[in-house]
Amino acid sequence: MIPIFSVAAAQAGLPLASITQRVIESGWYLMGRELAGFETEFAAYLSVTNCVGVANGTDALELALRAAGVTADDLVVAQANAGFYGSTAIRAIGAIPLYVDVDPQSLTLSPAALKVALAKTSTRCHCNPPIRTNGGHGGPLHAVPRGGDHPY
Repeated sequence: MIPIFSVAAAQAGLPLASITQRVIESGWYLMGRELAGFETEFAAYLSVTNCVGVANGTDALELALRAAGVTADDLVVAQANAGFYGSTAIRAIGAIPLYVDVDPQSLTLSPAALKVALAKTSTRCHCNPPIRTNGGHGGPLHAVPRGGDHPY
């Protein structure tokens, strides 16, 4: 069984009250020093030059898909249990989701189901970033097919 994500455990020991108070007192609920500090620190953590904070995961997925070259009418693989946010990001671009079932153990995209879905289409597909639901720890992404007759 995959353990359910615990917000209390994830936030244990973090000074969230003081951070929240600092944001409220600054009056900068969007943008501002806190966001700039996060972007700088997170970029350093990832060993990259830049990081851009966005409003939510749906916006992040949409930006990632656009950066990957997804455009209107493209077919994008979407994890069937990922909820509306992946579909919303895909549809915001005008692309079309191709829903693929999940692995019953990891609850993430099933490489076997992906192979079956790709075999049913001759359209070039893009692969949506894998979504970890319910605190899942990921699946066997090394088994996801790459290139071949279905580049994505």
